[in-house]
Amino acid sequence: MDFSIKKGQPRGGLVTPRDSVDYRILTILAQTLNFTYEYWKEPNRLFGDEKDGTFTGMIGQLQQEQADMTTIIAPTRGRLSVVEYIKYVLLILNS
Repeated sequence: MDFSIKKGQPRGGLVTPRDSVDYRILTILAQTLNFTYEYWKEPNRLFGDEKDGTFTGMIGQLQQEQADMTTIIAPTRGRLSVVEYIKYVLLILNS
């Protein structure tokens, strides 16, 4: 998901999303399910690799409950052990 970095933001700070399918889906989900969200950049720009049972990157932020969700990340055997994946496109098509 592409984004712009807000001026003066520290590494891993708030970002502004650019128009994309992911952005539109999340916007519709937020409106439909009545929730708000913020976009934060992962400081090291990593998706996440397992190291001794702990993940780095975005998966690590989910595992350590520093984030509630992330945009599209491919499921791998290791990631499936700590992340619950959903098929959110079906939610929109059926609502």
